[in-house]
Amino acid sequence: MARQTINTGATANDGTGDSLRNAGNKINQNFQELYQFLGESDQVSPYLFLDSDGIHFNGESVNTFKTVLDVEDPTQNNTITLPDSSGNVVIDTAAQTLFNKTLAQTALTEPQIKDNDSSHNYKIVPGALTSNLNINLPSLTDSDTFVMAKVAQTLENKILDSATINFPKINRILDTNGATVTKYEAFPNAVNYLSMGGEAAGYPPSIYVDGTDTNINLALGGKGDGAVVMDTKFALNSSTHTADGTVDNEAALCIFNSATPVIGYLDDGAVIGELKYFVNSGTGTATVTPTNFAGAGSNVAFASNQAGFMIWTGSFWHLASKQ
Repeated sequence: MARQTINTGATANDGTGDSLRNAGNKINQNFQELYQFLGESDQVSPYLFLDSDGIHFNGESVNTFKTVLDVEDPTQNNTITLPDSSGNVVIDTAAQTLFNKTLAQTALTEPQIKDNDSSHNYKIVPGALTSNLNINLPSLTDSDTFVMAKVAQTLENKILDSATINFPKINRILDTNGATVTKYEAFPNAVNYLSMGGEAAGYPPSIYVDGTDTNINLALGGKGDGAVVMDTKFALNSSTHTADGTVDNEAALCIFNSATPVIGYLDDGAVIGELKYFVNSGTGTATVTPTNFAGAGSNVAFASNQAGFMIWTGSFWHLASKQ
């Protein structure tokens, strides 16, 4: 019903306005419409009223608590559009569950994600940035998992570029075709290992045995009847002796270079099958005297330019060659 206006006439009591009865009917009908709009039947709802503070919604316990719908003082004309749907109004400080929401260009401050039973939260804590940065997610063809720094995870189809790896556990290394290049055995209680390093210009890269044991061998071998094949020249580390003294135990080749006779004292070997080579580059006779020698006499003399080698069998040095 449209609002009904009482006709008060052109001047007071000129007889042109509404009668008292018609005026009273219009008043009743206007109020009846307001009452029916604000409440049920013909009475105003006790839970809703209007005043200068806004729209008041009283709770079921009338006048105990109420919700006031108010607006800030606008600085422009604003339009608030309610969607064509039933639901709850979203309040910024209330704990609410949102459904079917699309967040566009949204700034999130330390968002939290509940775990599978909603008993705990994943709290995402960003670091301090000096500029805006992008986190690019790959285009997935199937479901996948985030990679974390500390949790144990298995990575697949990853290329590490300029990566620093500390204490990796590697089973084997494959080539670009997926064939095994290197396999690493997991021996129980292992304490000895290889130490490899590059060198500066003019020095060769190195492979050494390292680990707990003070003295330990480096084992190389072929498979089955296969042998260790050297594809390039093979050289021995050497020590030079120009005076009487004990032969260097670590050097495989002992070079004597003296113009007068010189004696080299040879200690027992450390490993069965150990080889010791001797070359006399000097003009004086070089005599090798092993601590334990399995030949005739107690030593071997090498004249100028002669060479030879011995083999350690566990108890004695044996002369294997002399020329």
